[in-house]
Amino acid sequence: MPGTIRDRLSRNAQAQLIGRETELGELREALAVGTPVVFHIHGLPGIGKSALLAAFAEWSRGRAATVLEIECGAIEPTERGVLGELGRLIACSPSLRDVVAAAVARPAPVLLLFDRYEQFGLLDTWIRQQLVPSLPDRALVMFASRLPPSKAWTEAPEWQGLFRPMPLGTLTDGAAGELLARLGVTGKDRTRIVSAMAGHPLALTLAARATQSTTAEPLDTAIAHLAWRYLGEITDANVREALRVTSVARRISRDLLRAVVPESDADEVYQQLAVLPFVTAGRDGLAVHDAVREALAAELEAADPEHHRRARQQAWRHLREQARTAATGELWRSTADLIHLIRNPVIREAFFPRDATRIAVEPARPDDHPAILDMVVAHDGEAAASAMLGWLQASPDSFFIVRASEQPVQGFYCLLDAKTATASGAPLGDDPVVAYFVRDLQKRPPPNGTTALFLRRWLARDEGERPSPVQASCWLDVKRHYLERRPRLRRVYLAVGDLGPYAAAAATLGFVPLAEAVVVGNRTMQAAVLDMGAGSVDGWLLRLAAVELGIPARAGPLDQSKRALHTDGALVPLTRREFAVMDYLVAREGEVVTRDDLIQDVWGLRIDPGSNVVDAVVASLRRKLGSRSEALETARGFGYVYRA
Repeated sequence: MPGTIRDRLSRNAQAQLIGRETELGELREALAVGTPVVFHIHGLPGIGKSALLAAFAEWSRGRAATVLEIECGAIEPTERGVLGELGRLIACSPSLRDVVAAAVARPAPVLLLFDRYEQFGLLDTWIRQQLVPSLPDRALVMFASRLPPSKAWTEAPEWQGLFRPMPLGTLTDGAAGELLARLGVTGKDRTRIVSAMAGHPLALTLAARATQSTTAEPLDTAIAHLAWRYLGEITDANVREALRVTSVARRISRDLLRAVVPESDADEVYQQLAVLPFVTAGRDGLAVHDAVREALAAELEAADPEHHRRARQQAWRHLREQARTAATGELWRSTADLIHLIRNPVIREAFFPRDATRIAVEPARPDDHPAILDMVVAHDGEAAASAMLGWLQASPDSFFIVRASEQPVQGFYCLLDAKTATASGAPLGDDPVVAYFVRDLQKRPPPNGTTALFLRRWLARDEGERPSPVQASCWLDVKRHYLERRPRLRRVYLAVGDLGPYAAAAATLGFVPLAEAVVVGNRTMQAAVLDMGAGSVDGWLLRLAAVELGIPARAGPLDQSKRALHTDGALVPLTRREFAVMDYLVAREGEVVTRDDLIQDVWGLRIDPGSNVVDAVVASLRRKLGSRSEALETARGFGYVYRA
């Protein structure tokens, strides 16, 4: 059979990968014999993980394998996000059953690659328990991550022999010299760089571009030094400035360039950035290598803190506009950008933890129920255990346990959707805590089409509700539910025996203690609520970022707690329907909202073309707005628009 261009691509990709022959050999053997079925490649930023994945992917395509590549940073870390991406790659509907069926129908073997897998901390359990076991037998899964695998992969008996960690180390001196030779470095420069850069591929590449500036120094310092040396050698001032100011962002898009360097030609600068050796083009824009981006951002902050702050503020304003117009399927990109922009560790660690020793959290099984009840009895008493038993029986899917091999159930959390808690047969009468949550919802109902979550309880076997690795793992997993329910999620309720250890973090996140304490048996609980506002998770994150960046909050027309309208120096009470309509319009500031949308989303009714209920409520709101009545404009033939 004659050769193809694919064969040449495969040979070229492998030729560019220097010093990884042993690792490539292991991967090729696994693809041939079918064992192991999962590799977890991990190592320092810039060590060559992505390059190894890319080279092996090309080699596998040359052998007619089906190769599915997922860039974890570009998609939502939820089941919906992964299945949607796999459905796109394999041309099928985004359900696990259909994805597996489509994979079975593709030429074997199937190679599934996850690059930057550290971004999927929220999803690791589902991938381990659901996705990978469902794949066809002739499948090979590879993760590339900064972090080593969790113990759930390495210690679980069922994965023995089928899972293999692959730590990626630095290059040998010989391989480092070969890489530099490919980059055109010769003679004494090559010897000096090999000695100084300790075999780190990214550092070697940067040093090859700045051969007059290489000294023996710690690797992280060397990368920072070399990144700035490289930046100084970029002759185009617009490109240089663009790279500096966009180092504060997760990714570079043309729209971001227009926002932060408005005086430049965004398209031209984008193209010049795309060819830099530490920049990779992806579906959602350009990604500067983490190690380089972090070095550039740190140096900008140290050298010019005000410039650094302004760049972050400009990025925030760009993301605010992006979040307003993003389609539901594209929301994750703006969310991930926002989380990256926020430096508060309470937020960053809640979504993207750097801790490699995180504990596995997974859905509770029926045989876990006795351990859950034992914990509740030990820390909260018999009455609380009776209430928890009611939820275990009525909604077992609401329980998640923290599991480790040396101690099967280390802790648990119970997370109820408001609809589950109020459904027929829910044991509300036996649980004063959830009953209190429901009463607050009824007293201050959120808009139709939105939902609330009740974090009913979390406990660790030894520490109870106190801060611990178990508690941190529970809270991390809860964020997965936030993402799965956006943009419908409006509120989160929780209850603790002692709010003190969490008061500062809770206040930072926006949780507000509710007035009354709740007594369960001999245990007194303090309840608190987070109202994310009309923007759901993304609006909440925007506000948190604005506070951190010192961006003054623009006074809105609504007082959420008092269900009233700020106008002409007074606070005017609103009816429930008036508040819901105003809240809906304010959330879509500047957008035309149709009457049909309001009837369906606020009233929850089928569309009635002849109804004038919307017009009546809008007329009442205009009267209450007083001198600001023109803020509610009529878009003739369509509906209404609110303009601040």
